[in-house]
Amino acid sequence: MRADSWDAIERVGAEIGVGAEALRKWRIRGVPRAWRLDLLRADRLREINEADFDKPPGPRRAALKCAAE
Repeated sequence: MRADSWDAIERVGAEIGVGAEALRKWRIRGVPRAWRLDLLRADRLREINEADFDKPPGPRRAALKCAAE
């Protein structure tokens, strides 16, 4: 799994109308088959690795707050 592939999946997904909540779920469950072909077609830079659809990275971690605050 490549982190940049998942960044591309999220970016392209947002460009073709996938909602933020759906993208969040994809990071946990993987990309649904119904969206895969649309994502690959819309990926003009060919950054998405098709094998990564079934290897979700898990939820994003919240940014850590500064200890001084």
